[in-house]
Amino acid sequence: MGRAVVSPRAPDWSEAEIKILGTLSPAEAERQLERSHAAILGRQRVLGIRQSVHRRWTPEQDASKCNDREIAGKLGRSLSPVENRRTRLRIPAPNPGWRFFAPEEDALLGTASNDF
Repeated sequence: MGRAVVSPRAPDWSEAEIKILGTLSPAEAERQLERSHAAILGRQRVLGIRQSVHRRWTPEQDASKCNDREIAGKLGRSLSPVENRRTRLRIPAPNPGWRFFAPEEDALLGTASNDF
């Protein structure tokens, strides 16, 4: 594994700056530390800091009674994390967009041809 290349003009990183790297998104760290995107990502890589920031869920978000697609839109999240969160909390989908067949509908299956 190679050594990290450090620009001779780049200022050293303080402990406070390194702490910020692990708590903010790269874009926020760039603004707060006034360093380039490449500098932020490079330092995170050297220090082994993951580049994603986990957005915490609030109790209000967990209590929403909308369907997953609506919740995702309101919260600015993609559908997959919303579905995963609801499933992890064992909250049934309030309006899943589908339903089980009724017994009468089940009885009709296989009784007619598929020719149109």
